Amino acid sequence: DLTDGAVVWSQNRGLSHAGDIQINASERLSLSGQITQGAMLSSMKSSTLGSGTAGNIEINTPSLTVASGSSLGSRTFVGKGASGLVNIDAQQLLVDGYAAGFPQIFSRVGSFTGGEGNASQVFINTDRLTSTNGGYLGSTSVLADGNGGDVNVVAKDIYVAGATPTGELSLLTSSSIAGGGNSGNLNIVTDRLSVLDSGSVLTSSFSDGAAGMIDIT
Repeated sequence: DLTDGAVVWSQNRGLSHAGDIQINASERLSLSGQITQGAMLSSMKSSTLGSGTAGNIEINTPSLTVASGSSLGSRTFVGKGASGLVNIDAQQLLVDGYAAGFPQIFSRVGSFTGGEGNASQVFINTDRLTSTNGGYLGSTSVLADGNGGDVNVVAKDIYVAGATPTGELSLLTSSSIAGGGNSGNLNIVTDRLSVLDSGSVLTSSFSDGAAGMIDIT
């Protein structure tokens, strides 16, 4: 359990590939909570500030919960290095809610780029995927020339519903915002997909780049 602003973090400031984060939890992995006034939110992340790639994140557990504004993912900030792959294998995956007192800070799982490097692919294999109350699962390029990554989900049951009080939607997405990068593709294989109450499954581009393909089986 990562609570009250606890962080597991691999960061690259150099030329080579950063170290990976690999978690094998026999019961659960849970992220939630913050320290005073959102100064630090509980998170598990890999990042790069240079030309080397961020480390990959690999999670294998029966139950993964990312809640109360916490985050799990890989990102590139300003450099040419790509973010790392995010690979999650969990029977139950819940991404839910926002930081207490800060509804604009929503719980999130995925990859991100704010630089020239691309956001990497996200792979989810689960029996049940739930994104609620503003929970975000996906890949995003923001103010960047790097591309968003493909998001690949294989799940028996997917439920995406609700929003935060400030209107942040529950999302399953790959998107590009205010830059030159393209969004990635969204590939979903599922027995049952439920999208309700402002929940959204989408690719989008609010920039010069193109939105990606959506493929739902």
